[in-house]
This record gives sequence, structure tokens and C-alpha cells, in this order.
Amino acid sequence: MSGYSRRQFLHTVVISAGTMMLSSQLGGCNNNDDEIPVQVATGYFPQSLASGDPKANSVVLWTRLAESATGDFNLRLQVANTADFAQKLVDSTVTAYANHDHCVKVKVIRLTPAITYYYRFLYLKNGVYYATKTAKTKTAPVSTADVSVKFGFVSCQDYIGRYYNPYVKLLDEQADFFIHLGDYVYESTGDPSFQNASGVRVIQFTDQVNAITAYASNGQPYYLAASLDNYRQLYRTYRSDALLQEVHEAMPMIPIWDDHEFADDCWGATATTFDERRNELSISRRQNAERAWLEYMPVDLDEVSEGSISVNEATLYPNNRIYREFYFGKHLHLIMTDYRSYRPDHLIREDAFPATVVLDEATLQQLISAQGLDFQTVRNSFLPYFNIDLAELATLKVILTAVVTQAYLAEGIATADAQQRASTVIRGNLDATVVNNLLQSYNQTTSTPYPLFDNTQLANMSRGLSYLGLGKQSLFSSLGSRYLVVKQSYDLYANYQYLMGSGDSGQNGLGQTQETWLRNTLLNSTQTWRVVGSSVSLTSLLLDLANTDGLPADFIALLNSLPSAYRHLFYFNVDQWDGFVNKRAALVELLDSVTNTVSIAGDIHASYVSQHGERTFEFTGTSVSSGTFSTLASNQATEIGLSNVEAITASIDYLLRRANPMISYANSNANGVSIMQVSADSIEVDYHLLAAEVAFENHYNDRQAIRDNVQTLSFQVKSGKLSLI
Repeated sequence: MSGYSRRQFLHTVVISAGTMMLSSQLGGCNNNDDEIPVQVATGYFPQSLASGDPKANSVVLWTRLAESATGDFNLRLQVANTADFAQKLVDSTVTAYANHDHCVKVKVIRLTPAITYYYRFLYLKNGVYYATKTAKTKTAPVSTADVSVKFGFVSCQDYIGRYYNPYVKLLDEQADFFIHLGDYVYESTGDPSFQNASGVRVIQFTDQVNAITAYASNGQPYYLAASLDNYRQLYRTYRSDALLQEVHEAMPMIPIWDDHEFADDCWGATATTFDERRNELSISRRQNAERAWLEYMPVDLDEVSEGSISVNEATLYPNNRIYREFYFGKHLHLIMTDYRSYRPDHLIREDAFPATVVLDEATLQQLISAQGLDFQTVRNSFLPYFNIDLAELATLKVILTAVVTQAYLAEGIATADAQQRASTVIRGNLDATVVNNLLQSYNQTTSTPYPLFDNTQLANMSRGLSYLGLGKQSLFSSLGSRYLVVKQSYDLYANYQYLMGSGDSGQNGLGQTQETWLRNTLLNSTQTWRVVGSSVSLTSLLLDLANTDGLPADFIALLNSLPSAYRHLFYFNVDQWDGFVNKRAALVELLDSVTNTVSIAGDIHASYVSQHGERTFEFTGTSVSSGTFSTLASNQATEIGLSNVEAITASIDYLLRRANPMISYANSNANGVSIMQVSADSIEVDYHLLAAEVAFENHYNDRQAIRDNVQTLSFQVKSGKLSLI
């Protein structure tokens, strides 16, 4: 456990409003404590301060002391109703422990509902109180109050090479609080697939020896957080941003995590950086990420009313719980979920062998007949396969094993592992199309070529669904596993896995315990509106690259220029809820069964307004600074060697809306923040959007320029209907 005992984990101190310190509690104090000079010293508090998880009678306050000396240090917390601290409600001593990176979290209780409070921390040194800036926080209204509530929701704020300009609009809105839906930090410090580490916004790990080293396609190394110090450094650096500090100083935050707080596209304690080239299960790394998150995030996870709240190994993965609920008056019940901690692996592994047949002809016949369809009418849409284990194919099996072993070696896999992997995948039913491609490569290297399967042989083979038919075209890749999977094939495979294979556990993105909690929470809710916060979206991202009906001539030509392997209807991203076809449908049904339920989400770096079921609406907010969905699509199109990339990505929103009738509004090429106002009869949502290229420039000192370039769109949900206002 990295040398940490239970006593050494961060404690959130619980202090009651009305608690006043004795002057002797701070070393060197005297009875004229208020006469000691106070000066703001951001150098001692470089991450400023923050508050979070507001409730009617409590809120969590946070700061971090940066002291060059070693050891633990006492701080003084002051809370008041006015910014001059003339009448203090709290004036108490707290300790910044070295073992907690000198972070301090204080839960102040017995506060008055719906009141703005001012707070600061003081550090006594050499006869002077060095102070944080003065910040504001606000408690929630009581659950019976007939009041409207305004809050922001944001996500995905990559620091590397980017700036947080959209936060200016969040500050302008003077919201009661804001929600962070995840990717508050990114674990990578220069991943060339989406980060530009050549400017001034860079991070170089001080504990680089314990970071994970990855390599770009050009062989250049970059690093990913792994140690506790790595993750702490991320939070220290991100929280040093001046505009982000202003947001935290102005209002409380309610955060959840997504994947990048630990690792991209993670599931539980398993990362996906190397696409199964190596085992990326690391409980210690996951726990390091969670410790840092809990140290730096002002969250109240324990519902403790008195005493210290402990964070120790018993509360970290796999025993973690960050899903929770909040009440803001009689109209808003906020329900925050956790998609990453309990979810299973992606249905298609990144190392899935393209030739492996996952559904044979007999199984396909059953599945398709059960849908009332005639299998023979669709049989030829599946690929021919054969059993490599037949005795007469022994020579072919030896050849294929050798060819695939070499392919694994070319991917950097060690010899023994490459041989083991090859012997594992060259067995059972194999896709003859993939095998013919492998044989073509083999025959170019030998004077005794092995004959390919001819058209007659292929026509006489059984038909099945292989990983190639799902979209998987290489040994190790996120394409065809987490991204760009063929929808019809994937739905068949997911249904089979759900009904006859892994069952509920194979698709439960929330885990059984959280799912039961969510169901009970929704069904027992009595507030006017329920807002469910999720780090990932329920909105399907379908890309139809096959159907040209009704398209302009130039776009038909564009689609016709694509290789045949990409002329399909695709799920773009099955790392989100699209990957769990059956459980997504069950969740939508649950949400739709409770009137006045809306969901908010982040993750995908785009703005979408969608309808699920008959009366459930979802507002997916874009990234604060991270590369937009349009950029991600462009990168993936380039990766698979497609031409006309700019034309494709310029039309991404058109393609998405064309294939996804649930989407009412789409903008995949802007950063921004979103604001929701909840009242007795309606919910209104404003999207404040900035062009993606603005993220590369610092406009903090020219805020009017930001405001002048913001595009705002407003939507309303009222009486079960969605409208643009």
C-alpha cells in the first residue's frame, strides 16, 4: 500500500458552524490574535481554495498549503456571512498533513440553507497570517423550498496546450453551483493522438521513473500517471489555472469521475492504453488515482455528521462509492452516477483476432429466426468460415500459426507470448476471408505457396459472424473494439452474449448494487424534476456510411470513395452506453418510467440534445477545452487511411443526425459550458459554445472577446415537450 497506514489517509474534518478556536491552538498565537496582520499570499496556496457537495446544512471546504519546510502545519479556517469576516461563524484550527500532500478538507455543518458564505484559510508564520483569497460558497435550499435552481455542468478540461476560456461564461451566469462530469484531469502528459506538448501548458512528471512510458507512432515517448505523486502533480498543475481557480472561488462543485482521472477508456482497475498488448490491470494504480482525487476534490461521500471522515484502503477500489444524491428545494433531485468503477470489459477485446468466429451458422439462424426473419435472406451478408482443427487442414494450421506468430512479433510481443497467442487464436472456426489474406502474405515469402480458398470452396462453406464482421481488422486496436463497430453485427453479438452468454453482468455499466440504488432512488423520488448525472452519454452515435439515399451528389461520391470495409452503419463509440445494447435499453426504460426525468452527460466532447423513449431528454455537454468530437473523428479517419478526411468531419453532425433520429441538436466542433435552470414547471438549458480553435489561446485577460465570440443556444423541457427557445 505504498507505505500508507489507515491513519495516514486524508481525513475530512467535520466542524460545526459556531465553533470558535482558542487562540492557543495555533503555535505562537496570543490573546490578541485578531491584531496579527493578515495578507493574501497565493504563493502559500498556489491551488487557491474550493468548496463542494453543498447540502442544506453543510458544505465541504478545501485548500492546500505549499510550504517548503517538511512536516505537518496548522491552518486556521474562518467562515462568515460577509466578506469582511466581521462576524465569524467558524474560526477553528485544522491540520495540513504532509502525508496528504498538505491538502485540507473540512466539512462545515449546522449551516443555514440557501445562504452564501465566505471562507478563507490562514497560515501563521513569523508573526504574520498568510491567507488564501476569500472565496464564496452556498448551501442548498431545504427540500421543501419552492425555489428555482441554476447550475452549470461541464466536463473534459485537458490542460496540455489548451486553455479554459469557456469558464468565463460560467462565471457570468452566477450559478448556485456547478457539476463536473469527469475528466477533470488527464492521466497523459503528451499523448500525440490528442495533446500538443510543445507549448507552455505542459507537465513533466517529477516522478517520471514511476510513470508509464508509451510511444507515439514516430517512436517519441510520452508518459502516463501511475504513482500517487504522478496523480497529485496533475491536480496541482490543473488547479493552478487562474480561471479554474476563479470558478472554484465563486461557487461549490459537485464532481464525479470518468476515465481520464485514472486511464483512458478504463473499466474498473484496467486501463486500455496498450490495447491488450500487455496486462493493464493495476489495482494499486487505480487506488493511487482515487487517493489523489479524494485529496483534491471537495466531496462528501460518507454522510458523517460529526468527527473526521476517513479515506483508507477500505474505501478505495474495489470498495469505492462516489454515486450519491442531492436535493435543491422541492423541484430538483440530483442523482450522480459512476460509470467507470463497476463496469465490465468492452464486449470486443482490443486483442480480438479478426478471423475468430464468434457466432456460427446454427447460432445465427436461431437468433435471426427469433426476430421473425428468414435467415436465408441475409445469409450471404455473413462471411464464410471453416474449422481449422480438421485433420486434413493440419498443414494449414501450422502455416497460419507461424504467420500469426510473426505478426505478433512485429507488434512488439515477446517470442514466447507471441507463440502462445498464435496457438490460442489459430483454432476452431476461422473466417476464410481473413485466412486468405494471411495466405497471400505467406505465399509472397515462400517457394511452396499454399492454395487460397477459391470462390467455389467459399460458396460451399458455412456462414458466420467473425470479429472481422464486427469491424475488427487488426491484432491490437481500439478500432473494431471500442470504436467503429458494425451496428447490425454488434447488436446480434451483444444480444447473444446477454441472453445466452455473460448475461446481465456482461453489460451492466453501473454494477448491480448501483443499479438497484438508482432504480430505488428514481422510483421513490418526490421532487418535481429528477436530473441524472452521468459521465458518459446515452445518446447513440451512429454513422451511416452505407446508405446514400437522399444525399447530394458530391456526398454520394465521397461515400463511394470509401473502402468497402467502411461502407456500413457503425456505432462510433461503444466505450459509452452504445456498447451495452441491452442494458442501455433497460436504463432508458427506467428513466422513461418516471415523469420529469432528464439526464446530463459529458465525455464525448460534443453538444447533443436528445430524446430517449417517450419523455426522457438528455443534454450532453461538450468539453471545456479538450479536443472536440469532430477532431477525434478526423484522427480516426486518418488512422485508418481514409481520404477526404476534412469533408467527412465537416459533415459529421449531418451524418450523426441523419442516422440518429433521437438527436434534436448536434454540435461536434465547439468547446463550451452548459447551464441548467430548474423551476416548478420547466427545465431550461443554455449551451455556451466557443469555436474549437479558441482553446489554443489564452483569452483570460480579454474576457469581452470571449463573450463576443460565444454562441448560445437555449432549450426548454416543459409538459413533456422539448423546444428551442
